[in-house]
Amino acid sequence: MAYVDMNNLKIINDRYGHDEGDFSIKLISEILTEVAADTGLAGRVGGDEFALAVPALPTDRERDFVE
Repeated sequence: MAYVDMNNLKIINDRYGHDEGDFSIKLISEILTEVAADTGLAGRVGGDEFALAVPALPTDRERDFVE
């Protein structure tokens, strides 16, 4: 399980507009969905918070997830 909190969403929205904030949220969602692949589950909890559940990451994907 992982809890992912996006930093600086308010700054992105204030400085660049809500379209860019939406883009950022969608990008994080896509990345987490890729990490979850076919065996896990990723979802937006609310605002700029996400949750990821995966049974186990293949060894070659662990670094991608942490970074």
